[in-house]
Amino acid sequence: PRFAGVDPGSRPQPSARRPLVAVVRNPCGGTAAVITADRSLERYRDLFDVAVSVSGPAIRMVEVREQAARAELVRLQESRSRLVEAELRARHRIERDLHDGPQQHLYALCAQLGKMLTQTPPQEPLHEPIRRALAEVSATIDELRDLAHGILPSVLARNGLAAALDEVAARLPLPVTISATAVRAAPGIEAAAYFIACEALTNAVRHSYATGIQLDLGVADGCLILVVVDDGVGGADPHGNGLRNMADRASTSGGWLRLTSGPGRGTRIEVRLPCG
Repeated sequence: PRFAGVDPGSRPQPSARRPLVAVVRNPCGGTAAVITADRSLERYRDLFDVAVSVSGPAIRMVEVREQAARAELVRLQESRSRLVEAELRARHRIERDLHDGPQQHLYALCAQLGKMLTQTPPQEPLHEPIRRALAEVSATIDELRDLAHGILPSVLARNGLAAALDEVAARLPLPVTISATAVRAAPGIEAAAYFIACEALTNAVRHSYATGIQLDLGVADGCLILVVVDDGVGGADPHGNGLRNMADRASTSGGWLRLTSGPGRGTRIEVRLPCG
C-alpha cells in the first residue's frame, strides 16, 4: 500500500481501474489520512485491510503529536510575551521610582544649595564648599537621569523608536546615519529593538574602529526590521557577551538576529521582531 492525496483535477478512471481506498479517521471523526492501493491488489484485499488497520493508530498518533507540538509552540509564544511584558513593567516601575524618589530629593537639595550660594558672598569661606557641593549634586542628577534613560527612555513611549534612537546617536562619538520609517510596534517589541540597537551601537563604538555607522529601521511582512552596519575591522565574535545578549533578547521577543562580520569587511547586524 502507499499513501496518496486525492487529486480533484484528475480524470475519472474506469471503475475497473479505480484504486482501493481506505480513510483513516481521527478521534474527532475527521479525516486523518487517505490510504490508496492499486486495484490490481484486490486479490490481496485482506492484506490491504490489515495494512490500513495497522497504519491507522500510527497515523493518529502522528496527528496527536503534531497537535501537542502546536499547543506547546503556542504556550512558549505566550510565555515569551509574558516575560517581555513583565520586563517592560519592571523597567517602567524602576524609572518611575527613580524619578519620583531620589531624583526629586536631589532637585530639592540642588535648589537649597543654589539659594545658599546666592546668599553667601564670594569672599566668605563657605562660598567655595557650597559651590562644589552644588556642582556635585548637579552631576549626580545628570548621572541619575542618564541611568533612568538607560532603563527606559520616556521618548520611546512618547515619540517612538526612531526618535529614541536619534537621541542615542546624538550622544555617540561616531557619526551615525539613521534611515527610519515612522512606525509603531507593541511596547515590548519597541523596547527590545531599542536595547538591541543600543548594544549594537555601543559595540561598534568600542570595538570596530569604524569611521561611521548606518542604522536602518523599517517594517516588512509584519516584522520590525533593524539593521546596524559599521565600516570597521569586522571579525565580531558571535559568542561574545554583547552579541549573545542581543540574540537572546531577539529570541525572547519571538524574533531572530543575524550577524555578518568578515575580517576587514565591517559588521552587519540584522534583527527581525514581530510587530505585534
